[in-house]
Amino acid sequence: MHFRSERLTAFRKAHEIFRRELYQDGGRSVPILSALHEALGTLGTTSHNCLGCNFGNLTDSFDQVLSSLNGHTDINAPYFTYILWLYLYVERYDQVMNYLQVPAGYRQRHFRSFQRIRRWANFIKHPKSFLFSHHARYFHGGEVGDEGFVIEDDTVQINSDFVNVYYAGGKKNNNLAAMLNNATKVLVIYPDPEALMENFAAETKAFVRLIEMNEVYREELARITTTPDYFQEVHPDDDSE
Repeated sequence: MHFRSERLTAFRKAHEIFRRELYQDGGRSVPILSALHEALGTLGTTSHNCLGCNFGNLTDSFDQVLSSLNGHTDINAPYFTYILWLYLYVERYDQVMNYLQVPAGYRQRHFRSFQRIRRWANFIKHPKSFLFSHHARYFHGGEVGDEGFVIEDDTVQINSDFVNVYYAGGKKNNNLAAMLNNATKVLVIYPDPEALMENFAAETKAFVRLIEMNEVYREELARITTTPDYFQEVHPDDDSE
């Protein structure tokens, strides 16, 4: 079951979701993460907060990357790029939440797509024994559909459940090797790009709200990310946000 055209459509639709959900005006101008300027008290002042700008720059860069993904035909080329760029956000969100000491349980409950992205990034970066398998077949959830397809009993199916178990650390590497070393029937099913983007966008908004709604978090972040009178003393020729 090969739906080649849907591989292209899925990334184009993911880009549409990204533009609709990750920009304040539902378009292409102001990233929603730039709202951190207001949350951290620098909007319309001579002070500068770097966090909003750093996330905003990442968003604008990813927007350009996403525009090119639907031009591929081999699924791995766009999917590797897609996951690894999403992972760049996750690493940065983690940096902020680690600094704020957001409880692990809360993060596991409310940011599940971040964990899914992290596991798939691990699979791409550190394939482990998958490297020793032969000619795996590749799909993504959007083309497989709800009904899926028939999989032979001796096929190793690498999906989100699989990477969550075997690419979360090294404790099960021996079991992984037993399944994948010299394996000739391996199927990789990446997450549906559209659904993953929908979940990622929702959790990005939850990340912003987490900061906006917590006075302690706002104060602690502002303390290490804001330069007072930046636009008067450091860059007097620049406009304030």
